[in-house]
Amino acid sequence: AAGGAASTTGFWDGPPLVSAAALGDSNTGMHLLIGLLAALLHREKTGRGQRVTMSMQDAVLNLCRVKLRDQQRLDKLGYLEEYPQ
Repeated sequence: AAGGAASTTGFWDGPPLVSAAALGDSNTGMHLLIGLLAALLHREKTGRGQRVTMSMQDAVLNLCRVKLRDQQRLDKLGYLEEYPQ
C-alpha cells in the first residue's frame, strides 16, 4: 500500500516510485515569490509594506490537492491516461 504522490506512480505489477525532485523546496520558494510580488504591488499602490511568511507545510499541502484528485480518479477508473503504465 502507498499513499500520497507515490500512490499514483510506478507500474501496476511493481512498487510505487518516488520522485527524486525536491518538490517541497522549489514549490515553497515559488509560493513565497508570489507572495513577495503581491506585497510589492500592494506597497506600490498604497505606500504600505506587508510582512510575507511562507511555510513548507502550507506549500506542500497545496500540492496534495492534485494527488488527492488523482487518487479519486484512479479509484474510479483504475488507470490515469496522463500516467502511462
